[in-house]
Amino acid sequence: MKLIHCLGATVISVTTLLASSLTSAAPSLFDGFESKNLSSPTGPSPALNTNGFRWGGTNYTSVVGMLNGQPTRVYAGSVINEVMAGYDFNCYSNTYCLRFRYPAGGDMAEQRFDLGTSYRDVWFRYWLRVPNNYTHGSRSPSNHKFFALWMDAYEGSSPLLIWEFWGTSNGSSTLGYHFRQTGGSDGPHLDQKPFISVPTDRGRWMQVVIHAKAATSNSSNDGVVELWRRWSNESAFTKLHEYNSANFTPVSNNGWRYGYFMGWTNAPYAQETEWLMDDLTVSNESLLTSTPATIQSPPTAPALSVQPR
Repeated sequence: MKLIHCLGATVISVTTLLASSLTSAAPSLFDGFESKNLSSPTGPSPALNTNGFRWGGTNYTSVVGMLNGQPTRVYAGSVINEVMAGYDFNCYSNTYCLRFRYPAGGDMAEQRFDLGTSYRDVWFRYWLRVPNNYTHGSRSPSNHKFFALWMDAYEGSSPLLIWEFWGTSNGSSTLGYHFRQTGGSDGPHLDQKPFISVPTDRGRWMQVVIHAKAATSNSSNDGVVELWRRWSNESAFTKLHEYNSANFTPVSNNGWRYGYFMGWTNAPYAQETEWLMDDLTVSNESLLTSTPATIQSPPTAPALSVQPR
């Protein structure tokens, strides 16, 4: 069962409340995809969404699940409820989850998002299933996008942070990251760590926690990059990445706002390959042990485009 524990409200002055909402209010978002679409994050009722998070259009992504025992694609920019015999859409919890479908030889499956406002300190936590037939592509360069986060614009001089995974000689993968600081170019890929082992990790669920924090000032060089991972049979997270001296200085926005999950592959998969994602939580407090929460009404549903499956 998907649960969110809500924190008790504290009475504070109007001035303090306004200041907090502009500088440090938690995104407090949960999406377990049980809405059967991407119109708004909906977990327990009412939905948990403080500042208008919204998903972008589908791009080889869809909401899927085992409906009446049948693998069913229920949403891909519109409601479709298409039974897809032979597929495995067993989600991490409950019925529905988000599918990233890479056609054989295809190079893109990506789900963009907008946090609704900007945050200097933000955490993401979600479950991700390694494809049952996973083998990293062999083309060079072999890097695949895993997660991206930026402030003002994806291109340009605004801060940008991207994790990418790279192929090894036996079809396994390592995971590293790189970033762009204000006024600079994209830096080198850093800290490659073993990420997926073939065939051992095929079909396994991992929980990922990502933390990004802007620098205090344009000369403080104290921006933070962190990533943890644990497999579903593990009780503790393992930290894979930590960098504490990035100069992520906001330009016009007040911090991190836009991003995407998964994305472009430079070494396409030889076979149709699909990832499943479930139970996304976003906050500006640590998500290693708990889920801070503020109950809010769901946002207005954004317009979503229909893309090929």
